[in-house]
Formats: sequence, structure tokens, C-alpha cells
Amino acid sequence: MNNKHYLTLALLICFFPIALCSGCSEKKDENSTASSQQSNPIQKDAGSDSKTQKKQNISNKPPVMLQGDDVVMATVNDEKITLFDLEFGLERMLGKTNPKIKDTKTRKNALKNLVLSKTLAQEYEKEITPEEKLRIDKKIKLYREELLVTEYLRQHARPDPVSDELIERYYYEHPEEYGSQTLQSYEMISTTRQMDAKEKDIFLAVLKYGAQTDDWDNFYRTLKRRGCPVVYRKINLNDKSLHKTIRIIIKKLALKEVSPVIPMNNRLHIVRLEKEMTIPPKPLREVEDAIRRSLRPIQLKKAIKIAKEQVLKKNTIIYH
Repeated sequence: MNNKHYLTLALLICFFPIALCSGCSEKKDENSTASSQQSNPIQKDAGSDSKTQKKQNISNKPPVMLQGDDVVMATVNDEKITLFDLEFGLERMLGKTNPKIKDTKTRKNALKNLVLSKTLAQEYEKEITPEEKLRIDKKIKLYREELLVTEYLRQHARPDPVSDELIERYYYEHPEEYGSQTLQSYEMISTTRQMDAKEKDIFLAVLKYGAQTDDWDNFYRTLKRRGCPVVYRKINLNDKSLHKTIRIIIKKLALKEVSPVIPMNNRLHIVRLEKEMTIPPKPLREVEDAIRRSLRPIQLKKAIKIAKEQVLKKNTIIYH
């Protein structure tokens, strides 16, 4: 073999392992690149896998159950009556705090009533018309809405407490509710019979000049001296013998004011508000608890109004 062939063979022996290793390295790089390319979709799907896992976790949670609703007390044609149904029925009928709720006989009778109610309901469902069923379903929906509204307002309509300032303001604005009243005392001069024209002229002439005096007792005596058939008496608005028409007129009089002549049943009457006396209300400390109790419903009504306005603002409402 000549020198040229030896040189070629030597070069092949020297460089073949290097080329082979280089090829392996490239193959490894290709595999690494491919592996990296395959790993990217996994990273992209990591978020969706996490969401799927969360959904699985949610689905794995035990279903929500009311206390006692898993305890079956009776069945009516495979329809269950649970302990929750019994407790709810007792509370609705007797009240939560009624000690009879725990009474064995009471509970037994209540369960019998639930069984009877369930039986009657099932029987009627067999014969009910589609229209009537639709009407009942509508009523159920409306009743459900009422319950939801009640619970919503109970949680969101938080009334402001009744403050001392609010109590005091209400007390002074409504003193009549706590014993305050104004008593009026009136003087009235009335004719005792129908007068002739001359007597009437004298009577009206004396009234014109003497009725404005503060001394109505002396004014009355003057009328008597002039021959007028008159009588004088003091009255108040509680006087049961007082005619309704006279009562209406004199209620409008100011202190010391004299009424116009009031003709009635052939007799003439004239009245003056002699004096007024105001009786103060009971002391605030005696009535503040009563005021607080009376204002609580008002505060609640305000809170309910605010809650309604707020919920209307954040919802889309269209009237058709």
C-alpha cells in the first residue's frame, strides 16, 4: 500500500470518532430541542389544568345540606319527610322558644300532620289541571320571592340606632303625645228667648261698644240693666252641652278675642276666649324608653327605603 493510501486511512481513523460524536451531539441537541418544544404546550396548558383541578375540588365537596334534612322521619309514596321538615313545622306553628317543641306527644302529632299534608298534596297533584298547576307554581314563585326579599332586607337594611338627640327632638316636637295639652276657658253670653226688634237693637248696640272689655261680668250686668234677656256662663271645649257649630267657631279664637254674634234656635250667642293654660308633658326621663321603642320602626322603615333604592340603582330595569 503506497503512502497516499496510508495517509487517507489514517485521516479516516482519526476523524471518524470525532464526526460520530459530533453527530451524536447534534442528535442530542435535536432531541433536546424537540423535548423543549413538547414541554411548551404543557406549560401553556398549566393554567387550564389548574382550573380543571379547582373544578374537581369543587365537585368533590360534599353537597350543602340543612341540619336534620338527612334524617328521614317518614315517607309518603317514596317522598321523604325529614327531621328538618318536622322542626321547621313545629317552629312555624309554636315559635322557636316554645318548650312544647321538645314534647314527644307534640312532635308525634306534628309528624302525623306533615304526613297528612303530604298525602293530600300528592292526591291533588294527580287530579290538578295544567292551568291550575301553573297558577300554583306561580304562587310558589311569588312566595319564594317574598322570603328572599325578607331575608335580603333583614341582612342589608341596617337601621341607625335611636340616638338621644333623636329622642329629645321627637319629644319636643310632639309634646301632646306625652301629656301636654292646652286648656281654654271661655265666657259666653246668650239670650234666653227670642227678642223683639227693640230688645235686639239694644242688645246689639251694647255688644258693639261693650263686648271688647276684659270685665265680661260687668258687661253682662250692663245688658241686664238695659232689660236684655241674657244669661252668662263659663264654658270649655269639653262641655257636652255645647253645640257643634259654636264649638267650631270658638276653637279658632285667639286669647281675649270675641266671636261674632252666633244666631241659633231663635237665640243669640257671643263668646270670648278668657284664658288659656298649658299643661306641660311628662318629664323626658319618664318617657324616653317609650319614645325609643316608637322610633325603632321608623328607623327600620328608613333603612328599608335606602336598601331598596340602592338595589334598584345597581340593576337594569325596563318597564314594558
